[in-house]
Amino acid sequence: MISDRDTPAWICSDCASKVTKKKPCCACYHMDICEVCNEWKEVTQPRDYGYPKIKPKYDKIKILNSLENVKQLYIDKGQNYDAQQIEKRIVQWATFM
Repeated sequence: MISDRDTPAWICSDCASKVTKKKPCCACYHMDICEVCNEWKEVTQPRDYGYPKIKPKYDKIKILNSLENVKQLYIDKGQNYDAQQIEKRIVQWATFM
């Protein structure tokens, strides 16, 4: 999800743990771009960490490079459907900023 809000839509546990001690008792993780470190990781909603006071940072080049690397991994594994889904995310991020 691409967000232009004051809080990130998705956050990884590494970034959340840098600003809060709260640990989620139950959270749904999925693979996506963490809107704080801009890396492809398992992410969840910031509410699972008590809405940590951290603003999203968008480094377009880092995000697009991360997505290209993931896409290439899927292509190498023959997972063409997953590679196509990543390509859609690349287009979203490229047109977002």
